[in-house]
Amino acid sequence: MQKTKEFNPYIGAALIIFVTTLTRFWFVYSGQTNLYTDEAQYWDWSRTLQLSYYSKGPLIAYVIRFWTQIFGPTELGVRFGAVFNTFLMQIIIFWSLTKIWSRPKLAFYCLIVANTMPLFITAGVLMTTDNLLILFWLIAFFILYTIFTTNTGPWAYFVLALALGLGILAKYTMLLFVPLSLACAWLKGRKDELPAKFWPRFIQSLVCGTCIGLLPILIWNITHDFAGIKHVLYRGSLAGEKARTLLRPKYFPEYLGSQLGVLTPWWFVFCLIGAVKVTRGLWSQKLPFALNRTQGIILTVFFWPIWLFFLLFSLHGKVEANWSATSYCAGIVLTTLTFVQTKGAKKWLWPALGGLLFILIYGNNYLPLPEKLDLTRRMKGWAELGLTVNELKKAKFNFPEKVFVFSDTYGVTAELSFYVPGQKRAYCVNAGRKYNQYDFWPGPLDKKGWDAIFVQKGIEHKVPPEVKKMFAKIDPGLVLHSRHKGRPGRTFTIFCCYNYNGYWPESKRESY
Repeated sequence: MQKTKEFNPYIGAALIIFVTTLTRFWFVYSGQTNLYTDEAQYWDWSRTLQLSYYSKGPLIAYVIRFWTQIFGPTELGVRFGAVFNTFLMQIIIFWSLTKIWSRPKLAFYCLIVANTMPLFITAGVLMTTDNLLILFWLIAFFILYTIFTTNTGPWAYFVLALALGLGILAKYTMLLFVPLSLACAWLKGRKDELPAKFWPRFIQSLVCGTCIGLLPILIWNITHDFAGIKHVLYRGSLAGEKARTLLRPKYFPEYLGSQLGVLTPWWFVFCLIGAVKVTRGLWSQKLPFALNRTQGIILTVFFWPIWLFFLLFSLHGKVEANWSATSYCAGIVLTTLTFVQTKGAKKWLWPALGGLLFILIYGNNYLPLPEKLDLTRRMKGWAELGLTVNELKKAKFNFPEKVFVFSDTYGVTAELSFYVPGQKRAYCVNAGRKYNQYDFWPGPLDKKGWDAIFVQKGIEHKVPPEVKKMFAKIDPGLVLHSRHKGRPGRTFTIFCCYNYNGYWPESKRESY
């Protein structure tokens, strides 16, 4: 009787990585959506490289600058880094679980789970700080396990320091890796012998990595009135009016619901089941899923503290869905461990549903879906807006070359900078908004006597008072119901403004 060939996880993993990477490249290259507002802003940052920026570290700008030097200032140039980084993430996950954990089948299933989570699906095509953060967190996460379990040379500690430093330069959340890794080392050392010279090398790598990441950010903050640090404190409800109220439970259900959206409800449940089982097994010294003690420690410590911290913090202030993203680096493994242990053919319903979500997001322009189910609508219509603004320049003004473009929000300003032909930087007027990066760059003070085009999101019937002060005349707003590849996009109101008088509202730095 002929034996059935055993499934080869290496071939399966290679197929998954190839197909998903090709799909992501196609999505970006074919322009299925325009840039997300944050992506456009980071691109605008990349045109003025600095040691850091108002709301984030500098790495995102440098990465975008690198790829746009190759592919040009295009959607592909901005987003290629996301596609490439996600390709690397998949290789890191599979290689680490296969070679370091000796679990090739787990590694294969982990790729299935990851590629059917919205967190991973969106990170694969959007060039945001989360993409870079997850990449360097995964590197540091698995290299830490290697350091714990093998007598490695200095190279492993160097990689750990580099990953930590670059992660901090990408997003401040990477700083959480330091106390978590120290907690892991302490728990590991209580019952197991750590490698020779572990503690001096380990501490040095954490200190060096933290310095690599924080030094440029601190220098920028010192020279810019600590604006970035103040922003983080205000954004996290740790300063200002919001900090005065300890409990605001209204944000809790919203945050918890957002986590169901980040993972999908089924993977969310699988993740929590796996986390509870591993924690219980670590306590009773009977670990499930054929894990060893070090694996149990690192999965528990790198999931629960971050996840619970942001869950509890949502009782105080608004917490964005992606703030707990790093907890899901361990969470993906916990989810997969639970999934693999599930018996019966019905368990394949869950990755099948995730696969449908993958198709829904990447192929929505080709699916006969109602407008309400278009999950990418917020990223559609910006290109048409840019062309419309350019046409208005030529049609409404005597000297189109002396017309500047501006908005009252950083997102619209960044999109105008990218999509208006010529890609001249737009301006962001402070008509009552919070501080942002555009306030650190010059306004149109040298353009007195010019005309302008002012753009707002949605249907706006009134021009803000601060904008009215700037011009001799402003035409009634033109409403643009944009479209992208035959699908509805965002709605904008465009105002043609004449004879700028040189007034530019001063931004109030206490509004972070």
